Amino acid sequence: MKNIELFDASLPCPGGIYGDTPDPRMIEVANVLNTLEQNGYYVHRYDMAVEPRAYVLNPEVRKILETRLDDGFPALLVDDEVAVSGHYPSLQEWEAVTGMERLGEQLVPLTEAELENLKGDDLLTGGCGPEGCSGCAGGCASGW
Repeated sequence: MKNIELFDASLPCPGGIYGDTPDPRMIEVANVLNTLEQNGYYVHRYDMAVEPRAYVLNPEVRKILETRLDDGFPALLVDDEVAVSGHYPSLQEWEAVTGMERLGEQLVPLTEAELENLKGDDLLTGGCGPEGCSGCAGGCASGW
């Protein structure tokens, strides 16, 4: 199976899902990654605030840092090659780069517990919750 790596810019909370009305795009990204993992893909999502070393050590991601800075993120790598950079992939882009047809029809939604964990409503995430991050300065625990 393919190796899928998503390199986010610094996220305010795990997976970028926070507040009472999370961005539907961030939920879609989390659901896509969950679906890919459930279908045997190796999936890893990096947050620059949590794993900055991964950005410097990966040659392709380092090139993005050096040439495009923040404009190059998020960056999606498939089998160590940059597939999408500068925006989150659409469902059609996900399908094209992963080879998984009709991905939108196969999405495995996150459970309520998984969504709550991504919102950071527990103490392990440094205090992120509906009111934002209290004291974590964007360095909340990483998730989807």
